[in-house]
Amino acid sequence: MSRRYNWAVILGDMQANLFMSQETLAETFKLSQQSISAYMHGARYPSHKIEQTLLHFALKHNIPVDYEHTAYEQMKMQKLLLTDEGFARLLTLYDRMSVPNRKKLIRYAVKMCG
Repeated sequence: MSRRYNWAVILGDMQANLFMSQETLAETFKLSQQSISAYMHGARYPSHKIEQTLLHFALKHNIPVDYEHTAYEQMKMQKLLLTDEGFARLLTLYDRMSVPNRKKLIRYAVKMCG
């Protein structure tokens, strides 16, 4: 049942959007860092109980769990970032980040664009 979720993307989005390391994710869910890594690499899948915990956390923090976005949804997300308000919000969040988290964000953005 867990295999229908793309845990690499969901956990990766948790890391990127909430600025959490694998270690922090592991501590949050009372798992080992190796378990988080295995889920992210598809080597293992979470048990039903852990899956429910991860999904609840993701939804609580507005992390999408369905990654089949329509073209309309993708366009809507892109337009949000292109507005002055969206860009100002992004800059505000960036200013609040620590230097290591800024570097993580830049690496993530480069990965997503390239």
